[in-house]
Amino acid sequence: MKGSISKRNTVGFTLIELLITIAVGAIIISMAASSFNEVIYSTKLKTARGMLVNALRVAQHQAQYRSIPVALCPSQNTSTCATSWSEDTTGWLVYEDHNRDGDLDSTDNIIAIEQKIKVGNIKIVHGDSAITTPQVLFIPTGHKDGEEQSEISLCSESDKTNIFTVVKISTTGKVKYENIRAGTGDECN
Repeated sequence: MKGSISKRNTVGFTLIELLITIAVGAIIISMAASSFNEVIYSTKLKTARGMLVNALRVAQHQAQYRSIPVALCPSQNTSTCATSWSEDTTGWLVYEDHNRDGDLDSTDNIIAIEQKIKVGNIKIVHGDSAITTPQVLFIPTGHKDGEEQSEISLCSESDKTNIFTVVKISTTGKVKYENIRAGTGDECN
């Protein structure tokens, strides 16, 4: 066989094919990671909301059960009320407020201490401009004290998600919540 050239079948990828495959894979993984982060932050918001709604319902129930005013206030420790709802808020206290002054006095008994779980960059803002104290007070009828609805917003301070939750307490004491996407005209304050 004169001048025969043997043909071999080569198996594999060229360098360009391999680089394109890696680039496409990286794009898909980055999109999945972004979606996964939003799910994580959304779950953290739901957990914090559930804990807050539960604490508000405990305060309302205890006011009716004990026939005395019961308040919920933000706390940065387990024994005193904070002056505002903020990112420094680590939890909340439910306590008897015998004199209805909104302050946790030495004569007031703490009913429940709820430490906010580790929810990352979640901040809590009391959104009722008519209220000068951060406490939510329930009177013995189960109604919220005051003439205005109170709102507490749970917000993510991360750029990873644009969802926030507003917990609303009506003057009749009804507690409800609403999930809001930022950019729809409402912003977390």
